[in-house]
Amino acid sequence: VPPPAALPSQQLPFSSGPSDPFTGGGRYIPASSVGQQQQNSSNPFFPKTAPIAFSTINPAAVYRKLAEFNDTLTSPYRLSEADLQKAIVILEASSDIAKLETSLDYHSASVLWQILSWPDKVVFPGLDVLRMVARCSKGNELLCAKDADFVERLMQLLSPDNLAANRMLSLRVLANLFAHSTGTSLLCLNADQILVHLELTLESDNKGVQVALSSVLLNYAVAFCNREKEIGILG
Repeated sequence: VPPPAALPSQQLPFSSGPSDPFTGGGRYIPASSVGQQQQNSSNPFFPKTAPIAFSTINPAAVYRKLAEFNDTLTSPYRLSEADLQKAIVILEASSDIAKLETSLDYHSASVLWQILSWPDKVVFPGLDVLRMVARCSKGNELLCAKDADFVERLMQLLSPDNLAANRMLSLRVLANLFAHSTGTSLLCLNADQILVHLELTLESDNKGVQVALSSVLLNYAVAFCNREKEIGILG
């Protein structure tokens, strides 16, 4: 019986005979060396050239918690009714960047700083407000106006013995500050101090903290790559 006819080589799914995976015809070829068709394929996750942010919020739930905790406080922490109303205005606009921009003023800054000074056990709903405010340009500038004091307070809330909610939300504030150049500059100028605290946070087993920490580190990587010459860290 005659042997079956061999298939044309172009119909074979793999080359016949042994082939070295590194030097043979079936060897792996890095993406940078492949044809134009493969070069045009894109990975939606890499490279990352823009910072990521935490943008969702339940304004009503956050306000209820703010009001509840405010009722337990005395001067100088307790917010006035006018301050609470300002907090409502900010929260109602927090999901819309354009509305948030117009809702912020110097009164807003005063309210935000007062909330940030609250005792650690009740400050977390205020941090939720701050991380939304950081997403818009004016809010970014208002928060960064205190410069070192702002960074120092966030580092206190990041300490390993603080509440997991405070640590997670402080990290989310940091992540959202990268949304604009003012916040990015502040965080890069204070990178040595901040990264030391972030290193301590690596030991946390809280998933929310882990996700927020990863986001901050990713945003730092993006910032350093985008501003390499100015910052001078990557040589």
